[in-house]
Amino acid sequence: YHALKVRVVSGHGLTVQARKGYYAPRKPQDAALLAKEEIEQALYSQDELHELAVEVHTQFFQKDDNNARVALVTRLSLAQLRLRKEAERNLDSITFVTVVFDRDGKLLTGSQKVLELRLRDSSLAALMNSGLTVKAHFDLKPGTYTMRAVVRDSEGGRISGLNRTVEIPY
Repeated sequence: YHALKVRVVSGHGLTVQARKGYYAPRKPQDAALLAKEEIEQALYSQDELHELAVEVHTQFFQKDDNNARVALVTRLSLAQLRLRKEAERNLDSITFVTVVFDRDGKLLTGSQKVLELRLRDSSLAALMNSGLTVKAHFDLKPGTYTMRAVVRDSEGGRISGLNRTVEIPY
């Protein structure tokens, strides 16, 4: 509960109507907990988020009659990142989370990778052209799936989430 206090300066002849307060969830003070909550909200959202330059591609191949291996390839351009400079290094922590939902929206599986960037200027320049690429692999039965990739950088606090539908034929 957040209390409201209204103070009127030189309000001669005016009346004020205000409620005593309102209810709202508290934001966590811990940056790691806040990042975890933001990623979780983005994972379960069906809306796409485009705060970072992220591309997502899917590939699959049949392993046998009942299984396929699906790869979700996520590429992040470094151009929009706000890297922190410290001792001749460019620092950031990038979290890549990939999840698979079935046709009914039930979460089946997922993976998370955290890349700790500590790049010299020369390494950063080389990566500016290619970006960062992360692959996640999943073994799935034939069917239709929604795959969601969420990428968050810790320095800028920006997040992107993209969906891809994969249909594995029977």
